[in-house]
Amino acid sequence: MSAMRVTTFALSGQMLQASMATQARMTEMQLQQASGLTSFDYGGLGSEAGTVIDMDVSLARLSSYSDAASTATNRIEVMYDSLSSVSDLLVNFRSKLSSTSLNSNTDDLATTAQSALDELVSLLNTQYNGRHLFSGSMTGSAPVDLDGSSYDLSTLSTPQTDYYKGDDRKASVRVSASQVVDYGVTANSGGIETAIRVLASFASVTDDTLTDDALEDGMSLLSGAIDDILVSQTGLSLSASTLEGAIERNESVASATSETVGDLRGVDIAEIAVKISSYEAQLNASYAALAKILSVNLMDYMR
Repeated sequence: MSAMRVTTFALSGQMLQASMATQARMTEMQLQQASGLTSFDYGGLGSEAGTVIDMDVSLARLSSYSDAASTATNRIEVMYDSLSSVSDLLVNFRSKLSSTSLNSNTDDLATTAQSALDELVSLLNTQYNGRHLFSGSMTGSAPVDLDGSSYDLSTLSTPQTDYYKGDDRKASVRVSASQVVDYGVTANSGGIETAIRVLASFASVTDDTLTDDALEDGMSLLSGAIDDILVSQTGLSLSASTLEGAIERNESVASATSETVGDLRGVDIAEIAVKISSYEAQLNASYAALAKILSVNLMDYMR
């Protein structure tokens, strides 16, 4: 009876271990079937792990490039809209000058010029997400500060940029491993400097200083400033188009890469279902055999 117990124990232990291994494998496949993934970590991908890791890193980098390009595009849109407002403001003041004569109320002209100048400065000191957009790379500083600057009609034809507190470096954004896009407009650019000069000069106009030549020069300078601002807006549009193209390329590459990663990490659900059925059958057979072995005792052979 003792020998029978030892034999039965050894055989049942082996079958139990085999059943547990089958159960573990079936559970793993059931998880694969539910998730559609070969493994939840890189360790379960075998020889494909290195490839998947490289592709995941590439996807993260592409996403970072696209996010940076999208942020830059948003900044460009704000800059473009601000310049549109600047252009409208200058067109209106040019109309004011065209309707002004030497007999006009210069106090009204000066007030209108000062109001337009204040609005212009506010537009040029526009911030987006805490960044001053027209300061070049010095985004933490407001680009225009007229304190200490002196203008009158005698300085109408003399450029000066002492009001500018930024630098001449445009913003830039990396949109791929090999491409960096420069973009932006600084508040000391030709058209903007001219606009500030004309408005500030007429903001100090008096009956004694107003002349036909000043009115004519003011209108001519404003026309040139409006044209320059249009050129700046065209440059912004081209930069935005370049960024949008980069985003589209990154998204295309990311889509293809994601599909490849999906293929490497994914499983064939139909194939997994067949294997699970096979393992279920093996497991049922193992449990049936194990139950049979465990039910055997010496008394059965003595009857």
